[in-house]
Amino acid sequence: MHTTLLTIHFVSIAAGIGISFFMAVLGIVVEKQGPQDAPIVMKYAGVASTRLGMGALTLLWASGLWMTFAYDMASVGGVWFQIKIGFVVLLTIGVSLQMVNLRKMREGGEQAAKAAANSKKLGMGLLASGIIVITTAVLAFG
Repeated sequence: MHTTLLTIHFVSIAAGIGISFFMAVLGIVVEKQGPQDAPIVMKYAGVASTRLGMGALTLLWASGLWMTFAYDMASVGGVWFQIKIGFVVLLTIGVSLQMVNLRKMREGGEQAAKAAANSKKLGMGLLASGIIVITTAVLAFG
């Protein structure tokens, strides 16, 4: 069971990092195309990435909490585990903010241009946070 949970956890992290990178690129595309095209782009790409991102985040939290309580991972990981959890919380907040940006891009208009710029920056921040999560997990659990 531990291997299954760990696999789900790793796949969720990988999916989240990939989606973060995708959202940064999507923000760049919408920014270059202009706010008038944002609703068209977001109708397809934004909806799919939002669903995948929320699914990955849900699995990440579910598998992480399950492993933490079932296998007492918090006591094993020490301070690196605590840092990892802090960055997972930042990822969660970032994904929530990204969902707001996506909604604004889908609506179009002046808000779409600002949301695209924010999405680009936020996507890169989420990517960096995801890499830090993986690094601190390796440091915590060797």
